[in-house]
Amino acid sequence: MLRTAGLFSPSSKSDPLRTMATIMGAWYVNVLAIDPGTTQSAWAVVRGGGTVTTFGKEPNETLLEAIRDKGRGWHTVDCLIVEGMTSYGKPVGTEVFETLVWTGRFLEAWEPGESDRISRRDVKKIVCGTTHSRDSDVRRCIIERYTEDGMDAIGTKKEPGPLYGVAGDVWSAIAVGLAWKER
Repeated sequence: MLRTAGLFSPSSKSDPLRTMATIMGAWYVNVLAIDPGTTQSAWAVVRGGGTVTTFGKEPNETLLEAIRDKGRGWHTVDCLIVEGMTSYGKPVGTEVFETLVWTGRFLEAWEPGESDRISRRDVKKIVCGTTHSRDSDVRRCIIERYTEDGMDAIGTKKEPGPLYGVAGDVWSAIAVGLAWKER
């Protein structure tokens, strides 16, 4: 499912992506941010200045093909950012490993473009200011960032806001893009 959002804008030394982000200013780098899942993944294109232009959630195979082809206008995207996983020393199930496989496939398919990962912990810390945030807190913090002068960030069908139509895991994908730009 492909959706188009309304337009509204609210370090490693040897890493070429960090160098590009430093020169251009990470805020102005166009990113394709992905919140990977076992069978479906959410994604969002976060343009320079924080504008969310398109987003969706679809089967991993479909998303992988679009990444390989740089379709959907993604040829204008500077880098791919995928939410990475962090080990906390606890046992994990098959779903975690399947998600890791898809993360690797997405990153490899983006070649020769620049790519990076950011942990969920870092996303929560940057977007909400604390690592103890829940998904609902991340959603609330994103909405606050896009709400200006009493304008509703989500809006209605008649008067859509810049985040109209965003639902479920797409909030996490947007958070991935924003957090990477701000770190």
